Amino acid sequence: MPVAVASFGEYEVIQNYMDRLTPGVFTRENICTPSCVGYSDGCSVPQGKNSMLEQLATKLLCGDGQPLTTAIRERVVLFDDDPNNITKCSKLGYLGCHSPDAFSAETWPSFREELPRGCHTS
Repeated sequence: MPVAVASFGEYEVIQNYMDRLTPGVFTRENICTPSCVGYSDGCSVPQGKNSMLEQLATKLLCGDGQPLTTAIRERVVLFDDDPNNITKCSKLGYLGCHSPDAFSAETWPSFREELPRGCHTS
């Protein structure tokens, strides 16, 4: 299962942090910041994280030339502390989990309990 980061932060800061946690796992391929979608890192993006999710989903889940579909979007979960980002991504068909205290060991079980019928976690 691909894991990625969509953040309004600065790429170098996120990369350094992720290297401390999981050296060599995260790269520009699976870290998307505003600079990936035409904005300055460290700033929010008008459409929320949607454009970053679209880019990551296309890169990580679509085969060569395969279009990004609703079925693919339904396989993506955004954990975010901002409920506006959750609302915006849900409108495109992504699953969202509001995580006001950041993603943690406690976040995943509570999200699994609330999964819509027909969604799977594995």
